[in-house]
Amino acid sequence: MINCRQQNPLILSIISMLLVQLVTPSNSSSNHLFKRISIGLFNSPTLAQSLPGNIQYSPPDRGAPGATGSGGARAYEKPTILESDDNWTRTRGTATPPPANLQTVPKECISTTPTLLVPQNHLGLTTSSNPTLLWYLPNKDVEIMVFELRKAGEKEPIYAEQLQPSAGIIQMQLPKDQVKLEVGTEYNWSVSVPCIVEGKRRKISVETGIKRVAATPELTQKLSQANTPQQKARIYAQQGYWYDALETLSSAFTANPNQSTYGDILSLLDQVGLNEIAKKERQR
Repeated sequence: MINCRQQNPLILSIISMLLVQLVTPSNSSSNHLFKRISIGLFNSPTLAQSLPGNIQYSPPDRGAPGATGSGGARAYEKPTILESDDNWTRTRGTATPPPANLQTVPKECISTTPTLLVPQNHLGLTTSSNPTLLWYLPNKDVEIMVFELRKAGEKEPIYAEQLQPSAGIIQMQLPKDQVKLEVGTEYNWSVSVPCIVEGKRRKISVETGIKRVAATPELTQKLSQANTPQQKARIYAQQGYWYDALETLSSAFTANPNQSTYGDILSLLDQVGLNEIAKKERQR
């Protein structure tokens, strides 16, 4: 007969060790950039029953609409689905056919195409030169996942990284030693995966925009008075800085998982048209 009291500490110890191994990135070039936060964030029955978050996102003044076509002069105002030849190893500068814009994800690719965690109808803002970007991958069973960042209107990426596919919400910080977003400049970033479409191997990319802006005196003053990461995230959200708000919450949750932060993250997703992602994670 097994003594449950004697076994529980051992079981908990083993579980803790396994979780550490799962959360700790493997040795690769992107160790300090790429992190899966789904293990702690969405596998807890207690958190799955959490109340709605206490955070309100106010979109910034959008101004004139930006271009949504490939190669436009401005960043994408909403996520755009692109299909192109499955050429993952092309030489920099080699001419390739431009990607085609798709209205929807091909049905063959729905289970493997990432969803970028950004506003679905306007360009997201950040005050950071090296923001953290988040997306959701429904299925880890893809061969390759590639991240790219480029200035809006330019074809060649200023940064690219091949990442290990991992299902769930993924966060990646742009490397400080290689990338520095310029104030007032718009950028496009994308996550790409391969998929078989009508019998042909294709590259499916989801691309969106980001713009770095200077922090206003009002924002700086309010942040200086905030005592917790959640208070800072709520200030960013109220002022319309999407990327800063979500990054602050995801970093805070990674450091100290709790029900309130979890609710704020899912509340933000609900407010920008990502209801299906929030719903899936609440049910997980």
